Amino acid sequence: MTKLLAFNNDPKLKKMILAEVINHRKQDQIIKGTYGKENGIWKGCAVGCSIHSLNLKTGSTFKTDDHSAYEPGFGIPKELAHLQDALFEEIPLKDAVLWPERFFKAIHPGADLSKVVSKFFIWQFEDEKYGLKNLDEVKNDKEVLGFCEEVVALYKRKLSGDEPTEKEFYDLYLNVDRAWAGAWARAGAWARAWAGAGAGAVAWTRAGAWAGAGAGAGAYEKNILICANKLLDIIKDEI
Repeated sequence: MTKLLAFNNDPKLKKMILAEVINHRKQDQIIKGTYGKENGIWKGCAVGCSIHSLNLKTGSTFKTDDHSAYEPGFGIPKELAHLQDALFEEIPLKDAVLWPERFFKAIHPGADLSKVVSKFFIWQFEDEKYGLKNLDEVKNDKEVLGFCEEVVALYKRKLSGDEPTEKEFYDLYLNVDRAWAGAWARAGAWARAWAGAGAGAVAWTRAGAWAGAGAGAGAYEKNILICANKLLDIIKDEI
């Protein structure tokens, strides 16, 4: 498998795409809830905007809802595209419209971003201040805690070079899915999406499962922004 290098190791691509997503923001073309729609003027979400910009500037014809287009188009893993997408939909609108440009600004052309998702999910569980392990919904429920620890173990293996198979991730996803059987407790919803991320199906489609646990609206927004900022910090460290 060919190694992905951010912006396909081309600083000019970063400059071109960044200029276009900034223009989308200035023209009020970045909105939540759609990968792209046109009613006199094109509008779309973070992923939709980014792929639309790529198509405009390079002549590519990727579908604007195709997260996997980030790999050939931007040299960015599709799992990271899902994370960008999920955070965009969760953070406050005033921050969301700036999110596509903040995301691309953080990325160094030529960087290998393959470890970012693993580092992020491990941080989400283990951080002494913000980690999922600190939530009562997790630490007081041995089943939830056990599933989360299994997910973290798989991502730690990825970081060590012992790549888990897609089946390992997907089997864990199915086990979590069966355990909650549609109950969708907050911590449970988080763990479901967490496990599914490795299977390539989704990546953190319910950010609120962590940020909203036991929190009011203000705390929820604060927690989501903490996640967003942490993801950018991890990306910036990848050279």
